Amino acid sequence: MGNHRLWSALQEREELYARTDMTDAEGMRLGELEGIVGDEDGYEARATRRFCCRGSTSPTRSTSGRWRSCRAAQKVRVLLAQALFGRPEALLLDEPTNHLDLARSTGLREFLVR
Repeated sequence: MGNHRLWSALQEREELYARTDMTDAEGMRLGELEGIVGDEDGYEARATRRFCCRGSTSPTRSTSGRWRSCRAAQKVRVLLAQALFGRPEALLLDEPTNHLDLARSTGLREFLVR
């Protein structure tokens, strides 16, 4: 959800794809949404999410969506993913590798320099 424009387009696109019958206007809107997803690197979003969540279960699956019952490592990955999805020009990270294992710390460094 870090990139509001992308998140909104993905949500609306999902709703349109769920319909059994689609009007021409909805079909045109779907094309616009696919353009937004492409412009906002939405097709790479899954890879970004995988980087942030690799080797762990989703917090919503393991804790029924209760943020306060998530482990610190899960919270760090969720917040980091949210920041990265926003494609910021700059990040100020205070101890960004806390609660990240070596593979994730290395992956974060590689992700940031690409």
